[in-house]
Amino acid sequence: MGEFNLQNGLKVPYRVVNLVVNAKLPLDEIDLEKVYLELLDKNYDVAYNPEEFPGVVIRYRGEDSKKVASILIFRTGSIVISGISDLDRCKEVIERVLNELMEISK
Repeated sequence: MGEFNLQNGLKVPYRVVNLVVNAKLPLDEIDLEKVYLELLDKNYDVAYNPEEFPGVVIRYRGEDSKKVASILIFRTGSIVISGISDLDRCKEVIERVLNELMEISK
C-alpha cells in the first residue's frame, strides 16, 4: 500500500494487485513439447497447444495456494509472468521455472 502525493496537494492511496513481468531466461532454445510432457508428469497445471498458442502455459500455485501466477514460456527462453503482486514472489517464480527447465534440458 502506498500513497501518491499529487502536485495539487491531494493524496491518492494505491495498492499493487497485479504485475506483468517479462523476462529472458539464460537458455538458448527450449523444447516446449518436452517441457510440457515433463511438467505434466510432475502434476503441474500446464497446457500446450502449438496450433492455438506458441508457448507453454503454467498455472503456478506457491505456498499460498489461493494465489495463482500464470507463466508463459516461449521457445526463445522468454517468459511472461502475471497474477502476482510483488517482485519477491516474481523472483521465486522465475527461480522455480528456471530450475525446472534446467532439469528438463539435461
